[in-house]
Amino acid sequence: MFHAIPEILSAEEAAAICEEAATLRFADGKATAGRHAKLVKNNEQAAGSPELEAIFTKARNALTSHAGFMSAARPARFSRFLLARYQQGMEKEVAVIAHSCGVAEPRLLRREHCRIVQPNGQTALLSELFPDPLSG
Repeated sequence: MFHAIPEILSAEEAAAICEEAATLRFADGKATAGRHAKLVKNNEQAAGSPELEAIFTKARNALTSHAGFMSAARPARFSRFLLARYQQGMEKEVAVIAHSCGVAEPRLLRREHCRIVQPNGQTALLSELFPDPLSG
């Protein structure tokens, strides 16, 4: 389930993290993918390093000090963080999904665009199964 929570990072903090991330070494994202995901995964992920861990620490600290995040998520622990990037041509698959949902670009996808197949074979909107607690 995805929630858009504004202002976890300031514009300056986000820019600083982007600059730090630009110095990292990236490798094929298929290296961390499961057997089936390897067939379709098309990104690059940052290789482990002290610099990457510093970025993850900043991200964790920003999340855990944000009241909106903590009230929506209340995580007992965080899953493993990954830092991925998409080079020219890697966004094609996501763009195809976005266009098939009737939106101009992937960032416009919302939970209303996703349907989940139920055990009875029928589908239901993700927004109906898991309403966004921040929207109302």
